Amino acid sequence: MTTATLAVPYSKIPKKSVHWLHEGFVPFRHVTLVVAARGTCKGLWTLDYAARMTRHDPMPGEAEPSYDGPMDVIAILPEDDPNEAVAGRLEGAGAVTDRVHNLTVFPNGAPFTVQHDIPAISQSIHEIETDEHGQPRIAADGKPHKVGMAILDPLL
Repeated sequence: MTTATLAVPYSKIPKKSVHWLHEGFVPFRHVTLVVAARGTCKGLWTLDYAARMTRHDPMPGEAEPSYDGPMDVIAILPEDDPNEAVAGRLEGAGAVTDRVHNLTVFPNGAPFTVQHDIPAISQSIHEIETDEHGQPRIAADGKPHKVGMAILDPLL
C-alpha cells in the first residue's frame, strides 16, 4: 500500500503567467504588501494607484495601462476620516470617486476588522460588479464596474 505525499514538488505544478497592474511591481488582484516606515506616504501611494485605476491611466513609468479599465477600488482606511483626508486625497489625485467604495465602516456602524470581515470584501466586489439580477453594473462612464484593487491601510 502506498501513501500519498502531501508536499508536491514545484516541478509538478503548472506555471501561470502573471497579469500585472503595474509591470514588475504590483500583480493584478493579488495580495501586495507595501511596507515602509510610518510617515513615508504609503497611503498616498495606494490612493494614487487607485486614482489611476479609476481613470484607466498608466502606472508610473508606463506608456499604456497594463490592465483593462477603468477599474473600481474598495478602500478600507480606518486611520483617516473619509470626509476629509480620504476625500481630499482622492480629489487631489484626480480619482473618479464614483469608482472608489468605502468599506471602512459597515452600514450598521461596525468597523471593518481583518479578523472577521475579509469575506465582506468578496461580497462587496460582487455587489459592485453585478446588480440584483446578476447582470453587470454599468458606471456613469458607460463602462462596467470591475473591482481591481482593495486597499487595507493599515493591514492591522
